[in-house]
Amino acid sequence: MTDRTSSWYAVALSRAVSRTPHRVLIAGQAFVIFRSGGALRCLTDRCPHRFAPLSLGRVGDPEIDIGRAVAFLVGPNASYITGVTLPIDGGTSYVR
Repeated sequence: MTDRTSSWYAVALSRAVSRTPHRVLIAGQAFVIFRSGGALRCLTDRCPHRFAPLSLGRVGDPEIDIGRAVAFLVGPNASYITGVTLPIDGGTSYVR
């Protein structure tokens, strides 16, 4: 019997892969494929910190995510927020 996990599988055309995570099932295991910095990435569809499927959301972008937090904090809606640390880590520091 052949070991299916030691083989290469074509799952998508390179030009069809975007920055948005796309879930694929290969040999019964869920993976997520996406483009990051021009390179194609393939990860197990499970966040190692939160054990949540990565395909449900998106891959974090520090420039966008931190920029949005800064824009909120300097805006009028954050006028009552003082003296807190705001983690911008996609929930990886959340402990149950």
